Amino acid sequence: MRSVAQIRSCSFEEIRRLFQDHQHQRHQQSSSSSTTRTGDDDDDDSDLITSSSSWTQATDSLLKRQIRDSSRENPFYLVDLASIRRKCLHWFRVFPKIVPFYAMKCNPDSAILAVLAAMNIGFDCASQSEISAVLALNVPPERIIFAHPFKPKRELLFAKEKCVSRMTFDNVQELHKIHHLYPNAELLLRIKCDDSHSKNPLSHKFGALLSDCPSLISLVKDLNLHLVGVSFHAGNECYDAAAYATALHDAHKVFVMARENDFFLSVLDIGGGYPGGCEGAPEGCEDQNPLRNDDQSHENTISLEDIAAVVNPLIEDLFAEDVQVIAEPGRFFVESSHTLAVRVIAKKFPPSSSSSFSDLADATHSAEISSSLSWDSSPYHRSLLDCVHRSNSVKCECDICVDDSCTKRNHCHLDEHLPDGEPSPCSSSSSPKVHYFVNEGVYGSFKDSILLQEKFSPRILHVPLKFPPETSSQFGDRVKSAIFGPTDNPRDCIHSGVMLPSIPVGSWLTFPSMGAYTVSLASCHGGNHAPEVVYAWISQSSDFESFLSVAEQSFPFFPKFKVDFLFIK
Repeated sequence: MRSVAQIRSCSFEEIRRLFQDHQHQRHQQSSSSSTTRTGDDDDDDSDLITSSSSWTQATDSLLKRQIRDSSRENPFYLVDLASIRRKCLHWFRVFPKIVPFYAMKCNPDSAILAVLAAMNIGFDCASQSEISAVLALNVPPERIIFAHPFKPKRELLFAKEKCVSRMTFDNVQELHKIHHLYPNAELLLRIKCDDSHSKNPLSHKFGALLSDCPSLISLVKDLNLHLVGVSFHAGNECYDAAAYATALHDAHKVFVMARENDFFLSVLDIGGGYPGGCEGAPEGCEDQNPLRNDDQSHENTISLEDIAAVVNPLIEDLFAEDVQVIAEPGRFFVESSHTLAVRVIAKKFPPSSSSSFSDLADATHSAEISSSLSWDSSPYHRSLLDCVHRSNSVKCECDICVDDSCTKRNHCHLDEHLPDGEPSPCSSSSSPKVHYFVNEGVYGSFKDSILLQEKFSPRILHVPLKFPPETSSQFGDRVKSAIFGPTDNPRDCIHSGVMLPSIPVGSWLTFPSMGAYTVSLASCHGGNHAPEVVYAWISQSSDFESFLSVAEQSFPFFPKFKVDFLFIK
């Protein structure tokens, strides 16, 4: 028996009406034990989710329906807004005394902001446009922090006009600017901290040294400004909870320095760096929202609970109860909410690889599409075959190395996250056997392939193809494959060594956990446009009332807002 309640593409008013209908139906079903559905029903139940299904299956169901009903060709995001709410609840459970201020730079999607606003989350804004977007949701200025140590004069005056008074600084020049333009601002001194154990350290650009803090505090006093707190940031995707411990002790030292200058600080901002992934999922929902890259077994992983185990007791020991503690999570809230669907637009076999007859038949079908993708014309492809690991004393000559000084392994960024013992894809003996080209790349949603050398591993979405049967062969054994984006730039490589079965042109691939620093970093390089966004609410049937509560507060801001609604029982 199938067990699901589902609403598809509904506006807020339609959701309100259907919610009432759903309640009425539940009442009728509870009073009648004879109403059941059997597998012999004639209804099309291809979209229904069984009670044992995972969130991944639910997401796949919605993705397939979007492709089937909308005849989609271009890449698109499926955004599960229920995931945002679950992450909020998870945060409040783990950090009951720390108020989160969402880092908007991570993903400024309007629907996400509306859900977060409905959950009473604060907002970390770094620009005038971000402040404007939050204020448009009727969020009071007290729930905004202008968390950028360097602010243009125009934006500082805008913050003053909108009564956004809480902001950070880390240098003398910024203090003089604030004194001249916004003397009533509430200031948080941002300090440097050890963020070496993070994927993207920030301390080389932001934060004051502890040795500089006494003079900065004295200047605040001389200028008659308002110092209210201290802030720090452990770096994006911090994987060492000890970094927070060290930073908290340093922040406490600054609290003491401030007290010696007659400043009694009331705010502590512990910044961001919190992991995304699949945390916060309801019980019983296995295999949902996996990490977005294939480095899940790497030792540099950490959970929100790991950080809380260090942070919570230290805050209690070092700071007074009346100190408000805030944080700036971004990735934590949104990473697992997005699933990206892309289409395979071309496929080719490097000259050095051998192909089966069925693979060649499939390649023949896509010859017209891939004829312009000449192997010989691409220096990237030549280097992929020619680059070999030199001796320890010889520098790597590959033109795609990230580190020009590499002389030991001389490995390229393409093999940095390969499992131990797996040969580099830069070696001609282990080059990818198949190259797939998809309609989204590193200049769009996969920019972290360049910035952080992330490896994005796809899932195959099994959607019927409109191809002749002989070209839509069964998915066979997995072989090392490369996935390239759609631009003519040879560095547009999403993954250079992923194990995939034979995939026909026209197939759809999905990438989970794509909500953080994807949409916000994408460009239109090569004439490609940002993927369309499709919203969904995937939740347990008992969560219907919670959805309506969030919808009543957030959806009125979107008159044309639509959402695919799917409940799993």
